[in-house]
Order: sequence, then structure tokens, then C-alpha cells
Amino acid sequence: MKPLHTSFTRMRQQAGRTLLELMISITIGIVVIGAAMAIYAGTSSSSKVSETEARLNENATITLGLLQQQIRLAGYSAIMGPPNFPVTQRKNLDSTGSSGVRGCTGGMATTNTTAFNDITCNNGTATHSLAVRYEADTSNTIPVTSGGVLLPTNCVGENITASTLSSATATTTIAGTLTVPRYALADNRYYIQTTGTPSGGPELYCVGAISTNTTTGIVTFGTPQPIMEGVERMDLSFGVSTSTTGTITAAYMTAEAIDTQFAAETTDRWKRVLTVRVCLQLRNTASSDLSSRSAISGDTSKYYDCNNAQQNSTDGYLRRTYTSTILLKNRLQQ
Repeated sequence: MKPLHTSFTRMRQQAGRTLLELMISITIGIVVIGAAMAIYAGTSSSSKVSETEARLNENATITLGLLQQQIRLAGYSAIMGPPNFPVTQRKNLDSTGSSGVRGCTGGMATTNTTAFNDITCNNGTATHSLAVRYEADTSNTIPVTSGGVLLPTNCVGENITASTLSSATATTTIAGTLTVPRYALADNRYYIQTTGTPSGGPELYCVGAISTNTTTGIVTFGTPQPIMEGVERMDLSFGVSTSTTGTITAAYMTAEAIDTQFAAETTDRWKRVLTVRVCLQLRNTASSDLSSRSAISGDTSKYYDCNNAQQNSTDGYLRRTYTSTILLKNRLQQ
């Protein structure tokens, strides 16, 4: 028979942890796991915000680049020369003397396909819209081939028929009558659409002219198409000169202010415009990165609007604004 103290010693050596020790271990484990999860959640949230900001920056760069290219073309018309024509331009695109650019505070009141000189605006505080016109050719647009012929296109890639009458006059000493060639008129309308879009959120849309009636001069427009998702606001201001022939910017005005202050000048008032300042407000969209909405909080929800006032996004969307000022080079050359 083994001594009693030997058995007792073995029992003590085989004994497990006490309940208190077990609870302390579990608590420490929970704290460590919780800290790790917090770090992971913070890193994941920061990553989502960074990805969303990068996407907004990329979309804004593409959109502003497109609008810059279009606005720089505003008012462009080709130069024609001998032997059939004097060296001349199709000034202001047609005999009505219209400007190459037209803005609308609050969007267009009628439709986005109203005749250029008949556009009326909603005014107020809603997002703005923009109309740009220029002579389109296979060099300043992305051309398409139709019937074996290379044709210029509008803002959504539809080909434009060369059917617009020119204001230039043919002169020649050769017997017979010459006809001034018709040209392709690009008349592109940019606006914001908030419902029925592919992304389910606000998008920048464009609708462009495809032909002009040779008898009535009425422009036919194609099918509106989305240009960029997440563009929920476009604000425009215009640098104007003191006259329709001036070359120095005297002030920046909204489209509504131009229409009001220079109403007596009818369509000529838009010849005052020398520069266009475009401000775009973008947000993340439901289709592209809805999961990042849970990460938008605190400092990431703050942004500056197009009036340079700090705002706080309360709906979980990340918002940023982007601004560019574009010179109307063709206006200065006329």
C-alpha cells in the first residue's frame, strides 16, 4: 500500500485550472480578438473610402476632360477659300448669328432638344444644363463609317448628316451657279438625370443633333445617353465681357443673370461669353460601391459644394466637387 501523502501529491499534480483562472483567460482572449476586429474594421472602412474617393476622382477627371474638349470647340467653323469661295468662316455657325454655347440655370424648361435660339430655362437652385454647338468633322469628333463614308458624330457617337446651311457666300468668275456646301452641325446638350438611369442614381446625360431639315432649319436630335454615373450636380458660371465683341472678362455670371441683365440683346447676349466655369458634384452610386456607404461617417462625410460652403452628407454617400475654367478660343478668333 502506497503512502497517503504520495497519492495526494499526484492528485495535486493532475489538477486543472481554477474557474477564476479560466474566466480571466477568456476575458483576455475576448479583448485581444475585439482589438483585432476593430483594427480590421477600421482598415477595411478606410480602404473602402479610399477606393470610393479614387473612383470619384477618376470619374471627375474623365467628365471634366470631355466637357473641356466640347467647350473649347464651341463656335468652331471651318475656313473656306479659293477658288470657289472667298476666305471666310461660317461665322457663328449660321445666319442667325448664334453663339456656340448656351447655359441654363436650373435646367432647360421645355425639352433638351428645343431649338438653340428658343431654349428657355427653369432658373432657381436646381442643377444646370449646357448646350454646345460647333461644326463637326472627322477630326474633332470620333468618326464612324456609314455606307463607306467616314462621318462625324455627336456626343453619344451617332453620325451627323451634313445638312446645315452655311452663312458663307459663294463667289466665282466661272459661269454657272455655285452652291455653298452644307456642313455637319454638332449641337450637344448636357444635363443631369436623376431617375431611370442605369446606375439607379444621378448621371450626366447628353443628347446630340443628327441632322438639320434643309427647308425649315429644324434640328433633329438622336437618343439621349448616359455619359457618367454619380454626377448629381453641374453648376455653370460664365465669364462675360462688357460687349459682344470684347476680349476681356469683366465678371462671372450665371446663365439666369445673363438672360436677365442682357435680355434686350436677344441671342446676341451669349456672344459676350469668353470662358465657362464648370463645377461638378459627384457621389458614389448604388451600383458601383454601395457597400462603402457604411464607411462614410465623421470627417469623410464632409465636403465643399460648388459655392465653396462646407456641407455634411447625411445619407451615407461620399461626395466631392471638382471645378475647371475653360476658355472659348473660337470666340476670341471670330
